[in-house]
Amino acid sequence: MTLLALLLLSLLSLAADQEAWSIFVVSGGTRVVLERHETRAMVEKIETFFASCSFESADDPAVFAKRNPPADWAAAIKESHVYARLAGPTSVPRPHGIVLFTEALIPLDVAAPYWFTKHGDAIVAWTKCTWPGMKPILCHASVVPHLSAAARRQCRMLK
Repeated sequence: MTLLALLLLSLLSLAADQEAWSIFVVSGGTRVVLERHETRAMVEKIETFFASCSFESADDPAVFAKRNPPADWAAAIKESHVYARLAGPTSVPRPHGIVLFTEALIPLDVAAPYWFTKHGDAIVAWTKCTWPGMKPILCHASVVPHLSAAARRQCRMLK
């Protein structure tokens, strides 16, 4: 009986986590929520993407000395982007520790020099991220229709 109870609790916990994840695309003022079945895979892609970045403002403040991550987040969220709110914090290993985040903001502009994560009030800017890490996010079937024509061509060439 105990095993059945643990199994049910695990399934309820998983269902609650999946409902707490929210990933959507904002393009031209329109918000498109990804289907529930797409969300889990996209979360993993977002984690992999940020792990591919060479620099982030928490460990490398000198690289971002002329930037203001909270102001940059506020500007980027007004533009077309992929936004993710995770059920709980996830961590990205970095040379000097880890960066936790519960939110991610990825501009739809393939050439965007900065991407962002947030945990509580702490906003971290990221740069020098790899295209292979970005491709599964920006070239995802639910995101491609919201990309610029040039970015859609780039996705087609890289398939």
